[in-house]
Amino acid sequence: MKKRTVALCLVAAILLCSLLCGCNQIRNARPITDVHKLDGQRVGVGLAWGPDYLLTSRDDLTLMRYNNVAGAVTALCYNQVDAIAVEQPLAVDILASIDGLRCIEEPIAEDRMAVLVNPEQPELQEELDAFIDEFITTEDYTDLVTRIQDPEGYEFQLVPLTGGARVLHVGAVADGYPFTYPNPETDSFEGTDVEFLCHFANAYGYDLVFYGDTWESMEMGVQYGSYDIGCGGISELYRADIERSGSALMTKSFFPVNIVFIEVADRDELKVKIPIEY
Repeated sequence: MKKRTVALCLVAAILLCSLLCGCNQIRNARPITDVHKLDGQRVGVGLAWGPDYLLTSRDDLTLMRYNNVAGAVTALCYNQVDAIAVEQPLAVDILASIDGLRCIEEPIAEDRMAVLVNPEQPELQEELDAFIDEFITTEDYTDLVTRIQDPEGYEFQLVPLTGGARVLHVGAVADGYPFTYPNPETDSFEGTDVEFLCHFANAYGYDLVFYGDTWESMEMGVQYGSYDIGCGGISELYRADIERSGSALMTKSFFPVNIVFIEVADRDELKVKIPIEY
């Protein structure tokens, strides 16, 4: 069984509360027949997540933003939206947690992920960029991308740190599955960004310490030097805003993630499966 995330526990908890409260339906949802032509359909997204940036410019839909993905999932289950847009690995996890939903297999688009670097450390950004050029030619990279795109869901693989003279402090978004998320059983962080940074640290002789944080606190920590690196779903779509603000340096993007729609398959079958393994 794939390890469930803290974020999906929140999805289940919010949806369960909605079941108990009996949310009202607004209108019957309309199924999506063409991901590139939506004819005004209502699409829910997590506020400021990659899908939000991606869909903002489209004029063929009504975009509805929620404070988090859990809120968008709840809105989907109660006809507040016709579909939600999320990263494909997260879609797999959502469908494993809630019956009665389906993922539309054709992606809306492909996003690419990067990490942030403290603006006073351009040499660290240069090292990361150089490593990315090397890493994308390796079998480790191919394996990582394969697991990101696995239709059964992403599965973390531990990359043991070999240690180094300098310790890099890494701010990791605590609800950033599959990019960064805590594993309470091991009291450590997991995710695609964790694997990538461990490979980097081993190649360049660093040690790493991960700190769980909110997105906002992670970004501020990088800006003001509490963290050398920030990670947890840093979309290529954010680059213009980050470079304009000067709050952080952004590396080259280093792996692809598809953005997909989820819609209700059978409303009578909607049922929360509370995750047992987090």
